[in-house]
Amino acid sequence: MKATPGVWTALLAGYAAIVVLMLAPVTNFGAYATAIAPGDAKLLAWTFAWTSHAIFTGTPLFDANVYYPTPHALAYMEHHVGVGIWGLPLFALTGNATLVYSVLLAAGLTLNALAMHVFAWRWFRSHAPALVAGLVFGVSSSRLISSPHVPLIWTCWLPVILLTLERWFATRQWRWMGAAVAAFVLQALVGWYLALMAGLMVLLFAGWSLCWPRLRPGRLVLAQMTVGALLAAALIWPFARPYLALAGREEAPPELALRYSADLGSYLYPPEHALAGPAITRATGLPARKIGAERSQYLGLVAAILAAFGVASLCWRLGRRNTDTLLETDSFWGGFSLILAAVAFAFSLGPSFPGSMPRLFDLVSSMPAVGMFRVPARFSVLVALAVAALAALGIDRIRHLAPKATLPATALLVALMLADWAVVPPVNAKPQPDPTPPIYRLLRQAGAHAVVSLPCHRHGDWPLDADYMLYSTSHWLPIVNGYGRSQPRDYSWVVGAADAFPGPNSAAVFRRVGVDHVVLHAGRYPDGARAILDEVSAGRDYRMVAHDGNDYVFQVLPARQ
Repeated sequence: MKATPGVWTALLAGYAAIVVLMLAPVTNFGAYATAIAPGDAKLLAWTFAWTSHAIFTGTPLFDANVYYPTPHALAYMEHHVGVGIWGLPLFALTGNATLVYSVLLAAGLTLNALAMHVFAWRWFRSHAPALVAGLVFGVSSSRLISSPHVPLIWTCWLPVILLTLERWFATRQWRWMGAAVAAFVLQALVGWYLALMAGLMVLLFAGWSLCWPRLRPGRLVLAQMTVGALLAAALIWPFARPYLALAGREEAPPELALRYSADLGSYLYPPEHALAGPAITRATGLPARKIGAERSQYLGLVAAILAAFGVASLCWRLGRRNTDTLLETDSFWGGFSLILAAVAFAFSLGPSFPGSMPRLFDLVSSMPAVGMFRVPARFSVLVALAVAALAALGIDRIRHLAPKATLPATALLVALMLADWAVVPPVNAKPQPDPTPPIYRLLRQAGAHAVVSLPCHRHGDWPLDADYMLYSTSHWLPIVNGYGRSQPRDYSWVVGAADAFPGPNSAAVFRRVGVDHVVLHAGRYPDGARAILDEVSAGRDYRMVAHDGNDYVFQVLPARQ
C-alpha cells in the first residue's frame, strides 16, 4: 500500500476509532464534556485551560491564579505547555476545560500511534509492521493505564525526533537539524519527565549513529550539533528557569523514588481488571499487578513475543554475514531499539536500595534539579517505544518469510494484542459528571477580587482542592486554593486562617493578603456547616452576598474602627 494522503487520513481515522474503542471501558462518553476523574485529572484540565487563558489575555504564563497571593504560582506544578497549546482552539470555542482535557487525552493516544506508524513505515516501507508498532506505542496496557495523566501519554514527538535526527545524520542538512530541534522542544515542553527522556534518547541515538561509518561526524556535523543544542536550550530556558529556583527545596526523598520504581513484574504481570488477565494468569501463573503507584508497565505477551522474534531473526541474519541494504537498516534501528530498551528499563528500576549495588538511576538522580523527579517507572515510555519498534521488526520478518500469510497473520495478532491490552474496570470506576457549581459564575457580579473556597483540603484529601482550580476556569479570579507537586512556603499560614473561618483571625488574614470573598460548600463538611453559618450570621466580619443550595458566597467586610 502506498503512502498517499488518503492512506494517511484513513490510518488517522482508524487509529482514532481504536483509541475510542480501547478507552470506552474507562471513559464516560455519555457525559464527555463534564465527566472527569478527581485529583490529577482536574489539575491537568485547569493547567491546559490556564495556557489558553494566559495566551488570550497576555498574562505571564507563570502568574497563575492559584495559591494566591504567591507570585509565579505555576512553578509549583508543571506547566505542560506542550500539551495545552493544542487545546487552545477548542477552549476558545467552548471555554470548557473538561472537554479540552478529554479531547486532548484521546488525541494524545491517537497521535502516538500515528507517529510511531510513520516511523516504522519509514523503516520498513510496509504498513503491516507499522500498524503493529503504532498500536503498541499507542494503546498498549501501559499507555491506557497512564491515559488520565495526559502529558505522560502525549509522546508523539519521540518518534518524530528519531526520524528527523536520522535524516539529519544522513544528509547533514540544516533543515533537518531545525526539524529535530523543533520536535525536541515540543516534546520537552510537554513535561520535564519527557524532556529528560527525550534528552536521554537523543544521546543514545547520537552515540549509536556515530558508530556507523557513513554517519561519522565532520566539522559541519559538530557545528550543527552545537547550534542545535544551544537553540533547544535557549527555547526551553524561559520555561525551566522558574523551576530551578525551587529545585533546592523540592528534592524528592529517596524512599519516594523507590516507591514509584518499576520492577521486572511491572512488565511481566498483566494489570488488574485486564480483559485477558485471568486467562494469562492461569496459563502463566503470573499474578495481576495493581495499577497504583504507576507500577504496571505491561506491554502484552503478543508484543513481547513479536519483539523477541524480531531480535532473534535479526541476530540469525547477522550471523550469516548477510550485508544487503535492508539488513543494514534493520541492524541500525534494531540495535538502537535494543539499547534504548535496556537503558530505559534500567532507569525505570529507580534508585538502589541502601547497601545494595548502585543502579543507573543513581547517576541521574545526583544531577542538579533531576532529584525533583519522583517516578522512575515513567521511563517505561521509552521501553514501550523500543518494544514497539522491535515488534514491528518481528512482523516484518513474517512478511518476508511468508508473504501470503502477512495479512491474515497481522490481523490475528492485532486482535490478540487488543484483547491482551483491554482493561475493563468496574462500571463505577468511570469518571462522573462534575459541572462547575453555578455559585462561581456569580463572583464577578459580586465584584470579587480574590477568593478562597472552603473547606480547604490538606489533610489526606488534598487532591480535592483541584476541584476549586477547575471551577476557577469559569471566572479566572485569583484563588487561595491550589494543588500541585509542592506548596509555597507561606501557604500553610493562609490556609490555616481559612480553616479557622469565620473566626476573627481568618478575617484579619484575609484582609491582610487581599482576599475579599469566601465560597463555602456546606455539603463538603462531614458534620454539616450549620454552626459555621450561624457564627457568620452572628459576627460582623462577613456578609452573605449569594446563596445556591448548599453553596454560599460571603464578602469579607472592612475591619471595624
